Amino acid sequence: MYSPALGKTEKYQIYLPDGYAQNISRRYPVVYFLHGALSDHEGYDFIKIVLDNLIATKKIQPMIVVKPNGGQGNYGGSMFANSALYGKVEDFIVKDLVARVDQKYQTISTRNARAVMGHSMGADGAARFGILHPDVFCGFAAHSGSLDFSFARIFFSFAIQEQMQQKDSIPYEFQPNDGFATGALFRAAGAASPNLTKPPYFVDFPVDPQGKQIDTVFQKWFSISAASVVRHKPPTKEIGMFFDCGLQDEFGFLLFNNGFRDSLLKSGLKFTYQNFTGGHGDKLLDRLAISLPYLDSLMSKLSTSVYSPEKWQDKIALKVYPNPGSDTVTLELSTPENTTAGVILQNTAGQVLRVLRKDWQINKGSNQLQFDLGDLGAGMYWIVVQGEGFVASSPLQRVK
Repeated sequence: MYSPALGKTEKYQIYLPDGYAQNISRRYPVVYFLHGALSDHEGYDFIKIVLDNLIATKKIQPMIVVKPNGGQGNYGGSMFANSALYGKVEDFIVKDLVARVDQKYQTISTRNARAVMGHSMGADGAARFGILHPDVFCGFAAHSGSLDFSFARIFFSFAIQEQMQQKDSIPYEFQPNDGFATGALFRAAGAASPNLTKPPYFVDFPVDPQGKQIDTVFQKWFSISAASVVRHKPPTKEIGMFFDCGLQDEFGFLLFNNGFRDSLLKSGLKFTYQNFTGGHGDKLLDRLAISLPYLDSLMSKLSTSVYSPEKWQDKIALKVYPNPGSDTVTLELSTPENTTAGVILQNTAGQVLRVLRKDWQINKGSNQLQFDLGDLGAGMYWIVVQGEGFVASSPLQRVK
């Protein structure tokens, strides 16, 4: 299709449910699926299998799913944002493509029958679209996204490590092909801090040749961060919000999602947040089988959702202290009922370092648990408590 926003022809892929051609009078709800980095509209082809199965087993109603191309630019993706470098990709989807699909296909062309979802880079776009465009979408589902750019500093240190693998001296010379982390930073910079007067990469990079953060550049990044957007421009209509992240996400995106959760709590908005045992994408088929029924329930206007939010998730309170103090670490957990939970220690990449307690017997109200972590090296860690129907986590900073 030709996109006025981009000023060029762009591609999309579309899923039409069985019976679409035979039922010319039937109208269908629409979900827009945004792909991850280093992919395009033809990627994630397994979603067809998930949709076929969910529709056949009547877990969701027949629906149309649209996969737009967000792979613009030279750095593996556009972050689905409007950018002087990548073009107005957000407008291409939210304005041009939605209008095109409603004109050409048998859609229910109202916001109540339209939702957006995505994975990784696409999760960032889906959350931002849902928050900024509640007149277009009734809800979003975001899988394993970098939803709070406050934690992008983790990638700064990763990028410096990639530099040190190539040269062990300052000044650093960051280039897009230095490694995954550096490439991801160039990708985000192209969306949030483009600079068309600065060849050869045409971006303002957030780290200087000395390895120090450039605050004036990094501040621009919050314009495309879902956590920052929801704090400064909360949705003007109620929208359904579902997001999740694996406890073993290898890119450290658990921190980003927990930060987004905290922003939503401060904003007083309703949401569903799930953690699960798994990495960045290895459980995506299973997660789609949860998020698609969730979105379907929004679009179906069901009195009782086909998806049940996690038990007690909004009633759990976890504190870890002292922080960053002594070798003795105390957990304080409050729950509304008696339950049992496991306690694990993770690093910032989501890797499990040790199991601290397998079966912690928790009583209704406030509970305390102490550990001696004197052998733990300096750095940032996460304490994760996972029970039936809930997951709670808190950072732990160790200083030597």
